[in-house]
Amino acid sequence: MNRLHSTTSRNNNNEIREFKHEDVDYLEEIGNGYYGEVWLVRVHDQVSGTRRVHAAKKIRSGHLIVTEDPEAISELKALKNELEIYKQIQGHPNFPQLIGVVRDDRNCCIILEYVECGDLCSFLQQKAEMGMVVYQPVGDDDFDENTIFNRQEKQMRWKQKIGPEPADGTMTTSILVYIALQAALALKFLVVNLKILHRDTAARNVLIKDDYVIKITDFGLARNANYTGESSVAFPFATWALELLKTPSMFTEKTEVWQYGVLLCEIFSMGKKPYEKLLAAAKAAAAESGKNFSPKTAIEEFLERGGRLEAPQIMPNPM
Repeated sequence: MNRLHSTTSRNNNNEIREFKHEDVDYLEEIGNGYYGEVWLVRVHDQVSGTRRVHAAKKIRSGHLIVTEDPEAISELKALKNELEIYKQIQGHPNFPQLIGVVRDDRNCCIILEYVECGDLCSFLQQKAEMGMVVYQPVGDDDFDENTIFNRQEKQMRWKQKIGPEPADGTMTTSILVYIALQAALALKFLVVNLKILHRDTAARNVLIKDDYVIKITDFGLARNANYTGESSVAFPFATWALELLKTPSMFTEKTEVWQYGVLLCEIFSMGKKPYEKLLAAAKAAAAESGKNFSPKTAIEEFLERGGRLEAPQIMPNPM
């Protein structure tokens, strides 16, 4: 019995394509999440006769579903959950396009649009390391969500305000604002319209194209907004609100907003890790006193005292 049900959904009036395992050539592992691996793949479309490069999410290598491996079954369940979410978000420009699925239990995978520039965190870090960042004032029109998805208008606005879009790939403050606003509108659609909590919003789970269009991905931890169950997964607590640190089942729309705030700090710090200085100091203090170091406890105590992440220096005041 196929654990990924054979129901189909429509994407821009097209049914989700079903491929066979032999149609997919795995080229290179390009990511690894809490539930499974992401691979660069070449997919042979038997109908059109074409071969195209995409990304594929699959359970981890070595986890064999046929042996009833509990970890493999858990990953397959998460993969099924992701598939259902991808069906719902099709057509939105800030989520990867769902290309198709391989439903074979032994080799099941979700085939997605390949986003060429990789994850946002690494992308921003590389730009900073190369000195390819230009800071400049931004105005109210940089925050106009009505034109955020209109590339021609965005390019015209850049040309009028700060000259042509940087040809050498240099990042500007306006581009960072553009990235941040895309993320806000995408998460608003996910949480408000679809009632889905991502629960792991972070720069490492945002992909970016060469035209600075972003794609929020990795829905392995996502749940319906009414979900209240406990989880044994080691969540990335650096993005958690204080109430989550105290009660890990308290995911709500408000905790999603908190995670977005942490994402803003990542964006405007050019990919720096949240609480980096705090955790380094707490670790040193624990070592000096001979106590065990707990990053989660250090962050919880900091927030309990009223501490908060500081806005990066280059973040515009409206943001």
